[in-house]
Amino acid sequence: MAGETNMERPLQLALIGMSGAGKTFWTKKLAVSGYDTISCDDRIEQKLAPRLAGDGYAGINGVAAWMGWPDSERYSGRESEYLAEEINALDEILTGRFRRRAAALDRKIFERSEARVVARSISAEAG
Repeated sequence: MAGETNMERPLQLALIGMSGAGKTFWTKKLAVSGYDTISCDDRIEQKLAPRLAGDGYAGINGVAAWMGWPDSERYSGRESEYLAEEINALDEILTGRFRRRAAALDRKIFERSEARVVARSISAEAG
């Protein structure tokens, strides 16, 4: 719609790429510019934090160290844990976004209909 700002009609952008491609760099730039950002890696790290801490790891680099190399004994089990948390994080992000957008749309519809009622009331009183 004409006249809408980015905050009224937010940009939805997914950054996908290999490690080191610049996803975090550009996400931080967008956040500084006032856009809401969500990091799947941060959510996964938060979910894994108790398990990471138990082995002395923290942060996204700690996640990689915690998982180990693909040929290590622990890798298969920890990969499964990581992938389960990745699926949960994506589900939370995607369903949360849908719910927030639906709630915002409901508010706009209510505000518009409430404004029409007030306008009708004022014109009825004036007439």
